[in-house]
Amino acid sequence: MNQTLDEEFREFMHGRWAAMVRLAYGLTGDRGHAEDVAQTAFAKAYAAWPRVMRSGDPDAYVRRIVVNENHNRFRKRRIAERLTDRPPEEHNEHKSHGVEDREALIAALQSLGPRQRAVVGR
Repeated sequence: MNQTLDEEFREFMHGRWAAMVRLAYGLTGDRGHAEDVAQTAFAKAYAAWPRVMRSGDPDAYVRRIVVNENHNRFRKRRIAERLTDRPPEEHNEHKSHGVEDREALIAALQSLGPRQRAVVGR
């Protein structure tokens, strides 16, 4: 980017940083996550700054990036669900976590050499 565009972006970012962090905080409920989301949004806006300026409303453009980045946070953290035909209580009954299992595990670990135990313990 040229010097003029860099300066325009810098001024925009300094003027809108607090508002974007507040928006992100409203979406995330966490100050650290909010700053991360705002920082990522400004990085993306910087990379596309000429297009952001052509949009006519850079503030709205960056707000949309903040909202999308927050949405992406959840998409990345999504936990796959596994459907079963039994409720969780019944499903867990089939798993055995008895004393015998622990004793067998301890015996197996003790049969390992010190270096192998060190790797397993990590």
